[in-house]
Amino acid sequence: MKRLQTGSVLRWLWLGAVVVLVTFPVYVTVVTTLLPPGDVAAGRLVPVPGRLTLDNVREALDSAPLARQYLVSVAVTALQATAQLATAALAAYSLVFPRWRGRGIAFALVLATLAFPGESLVIPNFETATALGLRDTLLGIVIPYLAAGYAVFLLRQAFLALPRETWEAARLDGCGELRALLHVVLPMARPQLITAAMWCALSAWNGYFWPLLITDSPSGAPSRSASPSSPSTRPPPRP
Repeated sequence: MKRLQTGSVLRWLWLGAVVVLVTFPVYVTVVTTLLPPGDVAAGRLVPVPGRLTLDNVREALDSAPLARQYLVSVAVTALQATAQLATAALAAYSLVFPRWRGRGIAFALVLATLAFPGESLVIPNFETATALGLRDTLLGIVIPYLAAGYAVFLLRQAFLALPRETWEAARLDGCGELRALLHVVLPMARPQLITAAMWCALSAWNGYFWPLLITDSPSGAPSRSASPSSPSTRPPPRP
């Protein structure tokens, strides 16, 4: 009995230490946001109620359009994740259920896209987006990432585990390909679909280099006004 109590105490102490380690950066962020700059420079991490201020928040909101940038990030995440899920579901369905010649080669080509680092495609994507007039636009951020090879691979593996007889029965009952995908296949693969959606959303949210490269305005991608031919983005003439 004493061993069980000692083990329980040690377990709770370990969990408490983990909670402190995880929440400490959040605590530091909140405290340094509410403290005056002098206290932050002095390394004070214990807030004094009389010295708390929101001046740092106001200055940050005045110096950069954080609210608009956040909305642009949310829009990019929603559009990119939705497009990747749609294209991955269609591609995975075509690679699993309909039988057609060259299906294995097509899947090998999908896997080959995972071998190329994203940085190797930045220059061609940038030149293409610039030529199409998509610089500093929301579409310019999203359009190179409308499909993802890993999402196709994940959903294909999920569809392979489904009973093919259910799909064949749906087809015999008169379901078309799209209806069979939406009403038969996807509901049976809901857990894997949620996993793929989380991966697509997380990868879109964490995207930094491409949005930084393709946008020029501080607010993200407001309009098409900041095009390469716009006078505001041209380099100053040499003397």
